[in-house]
Amino acid sequence: MDINGRYESTISVPGNCVRYFSLETREEETKIYFISQNNKVQCISMDGTEIFSFTSPGLISPAGLATCIYDLGNLFVAGFGSFNIHQLKYDGTEIKNTIILKKEDGVKKSKALSFNKDDLSYI
Repeated sequence: MDINGRYESTISVPGNCVRYFSLETREEETKIYFISQNNKVQCISMDGTEIFSFTSPGLISPAGLATCIYDLGNLFVAGFGSFNIHQLKYDGTEIKNTIILKKEDGVKKSKALSFNKDDLSYI
């Protein structure tokens, strides 16, 4: 849909259910990140081509997604069941996964992430 609520186009995604999604827009491309029904974190282009798919035993019941507008290519994922926050960075060939916050840091059943552009933090 466009800003006025008019239909623009349909993008096919793998699977039959998208639970959470986030967009990352650059001048040359837009990426769609989403969590599918089978707990995969996936990234596709606007034409539906898969860019990457990610799962990890340390990421249980992924929930919220957020992208960083100042450091493109970073995706942050809340692990609802694993009580952690993952930072995924895809460089075109591989995905680097870093757990940046854990249960010991106070993370408990996070379901949403949001980027605060004023102080470059996540809430």
